[in-house]
Amino acid sequence: YKLPQDVIVHVDIDFAFYKPMDYLFDAILYEKDTPIGQAARKTLQLERPGDALPDKIGAFLTRDWPQVVPGKWPAGYQAGFLVARRDPSVADEMIEVIKEGNYTEGWGYGYGWGNKGY
Repeated sequence: YKLPQDVIVHVDIDFAFYKPMDYLFDAILYEKDTPIGQAARKTLQLERPGDALPDKIGAFLTRDWPQVVPGKWPAGYQAGFLVARRDPSVADEMIEVIKEGNYTEGWGYGYGWGNKGY
């Protein structure tokens, strides 16, 4: 999050690209009211299409559906794919969470970092 580029892309080594992802970058880089920003937002394939997008998109990620226990929600963040807006404050926030040391071992809500389920 502290690199000089405006958009950061992280993928695992076993990730394969089959289609261009320009619309993801455009949705992050361009304001929602610009022609490019509007076109990019219309192209997005969302997990919950009825949900409103934020005015300023910070990141796109994938969820780890194979790791979900049947009947449990939500699926966790799958670290193999992340497209994010550069925001140095995010790195600072992550460091503060780790320094606080509030980690509860276990699975699900009420466990993990800050007892938030992750």
